[in-house]
Amino acid sequence: MEAKEREEPMKITFATDNASFPELDAARIKLAEINAKIAKLQRITGRNNNPAGDIGGIRSWSRKRKERNMDSHINACTKLVPLYQGQKLWAATVERLEKHGPTPPPKTAPTREQIAAAAFEMFNHYKPGDKIDVGGNSPITVAKKNRASVIDTMGEKWTFKELTGFDVPLTP
Repeated sequence: MEAKEREEPMKITFATDNASFPELDAARIKLAEINAKIAKLQRITGRNNNPAGDIGGIRSWSRKRKERNMDSHINACTKLVPLYQGQKLWAATVERLEKHGPTPPPKTAPTREQIAAAAFEMFNHYKPGDKIDVGGNSPITVAKKNRASVIDTMGEKWTFKELTGFDVPLTP
């Protein structure tokens, strides 16, 4: 008896402008794999909008069959969420690689020093009566301000570090 030859999975290849650019091909392959998994799971979740079959659906199903159908529907939906997130990530990676090539895009994010200087400027512009959002239910209202802290109308003292996340700078 001859052993059955195993079929290898279909390999997806893409032609790129630069033959020595495997990162883009790998990202496209990964995106295609994720899209195939999503399509397979969407067939499970999309076969009916009412997986239990109760409302205008199949009433002749047994309770166990309805529960199995609902369970498979829920399981497929929970598997779809990380796949959709991965799809967004790999689509953005493919777009970035097509636009910038294998080199990362130029960094445009501000440095920590620039953020600290902006926080210092913002803190210096606070005056009595200003409202500051500190992440609670409602913003605090400034009653008094000095170089290193703010006192709100309730009498609570908020330090520069609590409001900005940076230590008090000695000079601007």
